[in-house]
Amino acid sequence: MSNSKDSGKAGEQAAEALLIYQGWEIIGPDLPVHGHKIDRLAKHPVHGEALFEIKVWATKSGRDSAKKAIADAWDLQACGEERPYILILSHELTGILADMLDRALAAGALHDVWILAFSPWRRKSGPPPEFAQTLDLEDPSAEGA
Repeated sequence: MSNSKDSGKAGEQAAEALLIYQGWEIIGPDLPVHGHKIDRLAKHPVHGEALFEIKVWATKSGRDSAKKAIADAWDLQACGEERPYILILSHELTGILADMLDRALAAGALHDVWILAFSPWRRKSGPPPEFAQTLDLEDPSAEGA
């Protein structure tokens, strides 16, 4: 299995875990909706049903999968799909893809976008001491103590 397939599968598992954690019940994967294959259909006790598209990539060229999801959002809107269409991404989009995403959100073709990326907490004095010890780094905040 290729690295991109591995990261895609891991990303889908992470997204599904997030949905379940937030109270969503996964109704089904890979469901046809107006001719489009949607990654997940889920139901929430407060929000009702929603369509989720999960796009995870390990390389820059993998971002093009997000472009397809944005195109699907526009077509679902044109078909009269009323359930929210939520895009879950592994990373923020930049450039023209970010512009496309903003336009789809503004027009209501996309209901929401979630980013799965984890950003490290930024410390002014360097990495936490236990992290520095694990990597055999010195903690700059310990100097002169």
